[in-house]
Amino acid sequence: MAAPSHIRLVVHPARRAAGHTDWPVAETEPELAELPVPSLDALAHAADTHRPAGITWLSGGEPTLRADLPELIARLHGSGHTVGLDTDGLALHQPRVLQALHDRGLRWLRLPLHSMLPAAHDWIEGTPGSARRVKRTAAAARAVGLQLAGTVLVTRSTVPHLVDTVRTLAALGARRVHLRRPRTRGVAGTVDVTVSPRLGLSEPYLEAAVARGRDASVPVRLDGFPRCAAPRVRSAAFTHDVEAWVLPAELDAALGPLLAEPAPAPPCPRCPGPPTCAGPSAAYVARFGRVELDDPGLSPTARPSPRPLEFGTTPAVPPPRDGRSPATRLRFAVRQAAVGDLGGDPTAGMDHNPTAPLVHDLSGPTRDVKLELVRLAQAGPAPVLIDAGPRLTRPEAHALLRELLRLGFTEVTVAGDVTALGRRTRRALARLKGVHRFVGELWHPEPALHDALAGADHHAATLSALHALAGATGAELGVTGLLPARPAADGLAPWHTAWTPDGLPGDPAFRFTAAPDGPAWERHLSAAPPPVADALRKALERAVRAE
Repeated sequence: MAAPSHIRLVVHPARRAAGHTDWPVAETEPELAELPVPSLDALAHAADTHRPAGITWLSGGEPTLRADLPELIARLHGSGHTVGLDTDGLALHQPRVLQALHDRGLRWLRLPLHSMLPAAHDWIEGTPGSARRVKRTAAAARAVGLQLAGTVLVTRSTVPHLVDTVRTLAALGARRVHLRRPRTRGVAGTVDVTVSPRLGLSEPYLEAAVARGRDASVPVRLDGFPRCAAPRVRSAAFTHDVEAWVLPAELDAALGPLLAEPAPAPPCPRCPGPPTCAGPSAAYVARFGRVELDDPGLSPTARPSPRPLEFGTTPAVPPPRDGRSPATRLRFAVRQAAVGDLGGDPTAGMDHNPTAPLVHDLSGPTRDVKLELVRLAQAGPAPVLIDAGPRLTRPEAHALLRELLRLGFTEVTVAGDVTALGRRTRRALARLKGVHRFVGELWHPEPALHDALAGADHHAATLSALHALAGATGAELGVTGLLPARPAADGLAPWHTAWTPDGLPGDPAFRFTAAPDGPAWERHLSAAPPPVADALRKALERAVRAE
């Protein structure tokens, strides 16, 4: 990004309440529990070393937790700093307190107002009634002649009200407003799905908030957002009023790595690069994917608008979708609606969806699995393979598969231990209608040998479950042969004749459950018939790549 014009000097390592903010706290980083309060000398030295061209913001944490805050303000003011206080405002609602700080040299006061809805602000700050107290502090600041700034943590609960929040801050007397994207640290990092706003859905609100600030002569700056989050906003909103964290020596080792901006994810195709855009957040991309960043809805439609129809002519047949899905950007939908005639093709200008199967194994907590399935679905309609193995027997597997069928995948294959699914009622199995293929797993094609490895009657239960699933859903059936790390004495002989018109359903397929001995298995390929040898070779290649 651009060179910093202001600094945020951390004068106290703790907050009054953790709330749902992204400040590092002991609840999530236990090593911060015993951090010292830095001395006046250390703070003065750090501020003079990083003397900014603009404002020296006393920040944290919560700076008003320092008993010697007036002395610190006076010392920095005497050294020539333009001193600002970045605070939650809860201890400064009385004019006499602010007047005393103003007399010591305080010139700016920055207060958080995350939403014009008090409940949303109080939830983020973690203090009931804090929105009301902030407004009282803003009125007191204006009464004593302090210049006021506002900061807004843009979350899922606050983004729809950004325009009204900017309007409220302007009415309170704010001279500038910062809209901050929460970082994945502190309490916000533990509930990032709840806190983090979706970039594609935030775009119109961010742009409208910047425009509302411009109308009120209040500059609105976007902190932490990639350039494509608000492409119609001037670059000045991303590059002006850039601030750098400054920490005294006592806090640098513990807080420095937590406050540093992590390496960004690869930029989108349209990214102008630094200093205009620092790139997307790697944590955001890891959680939500890249669809909103690489969305072709940001580019002009590639298909020219057809000529208007003439009276008496027959309209052309609308073109097929050909693997295209609508964009995720609201602006793209608005622009498409404004086109006079799309020729019956609402996805004009969209790229093709992926055709390679997307894979998931249902591992992890249920909520994380659901989120990952939604993220996969955002890649566009595509085939999906649920290769769950023994995890298909977990009690919530049926519910997860039902959720999967609501996500618009073009083809769904479910592979694993299907015995638990087969024990469900026919009515429950019918709710899985939409799965295209079920693949069961067998250790051995001979029932007795398979049951010795997997449990009594497991072979019969597997085949019975497959037929029950097919009867209830109409899905195709398949069987995967599970192979140990070393070939048995008789090699693949039992599997040679397993796939016959009266034998195992589907084409021959294998999967290694442990790292195979490649050379030993290669020797057995010569004795296997071509279909089995081909399937074994594919499984061997996958296992070697995975290792």
